[in-house]
Amino acid sequence: MVRPQDGRRHSSSAGLRLHWRALMAVPKRKTSKARRDKRRATHAIEAPRVNTCPQCGSPKRAHRICPTCGTYKGREVEPLRLQAP
Repeated sequence: MVRPQDGRRHSSSAGLRLHWRALMAVPKRKTSKARRDKRRATHAIEAPRVNTCPQCGSPKRAHRICPTCGTYKGREVEPLRLQAP
């Protein structure tokens, strides 16, 4: 066996090799219940906003064609000839 000049038995490349893989990020501390609940406070489900159609007065969602009279921004909108897949 050929010894390196510094007196070690094995060269550094032939020694113990550690295989480092990319690890996932891991939190250092457990998330407290208060912090978890503060984060979830904005996740509430809310009802869709409903406006009234200026032409017919029926309720409709904002920025969409009125389902009753088929107008959008005061103009008549043609329905699609073919249904979208």
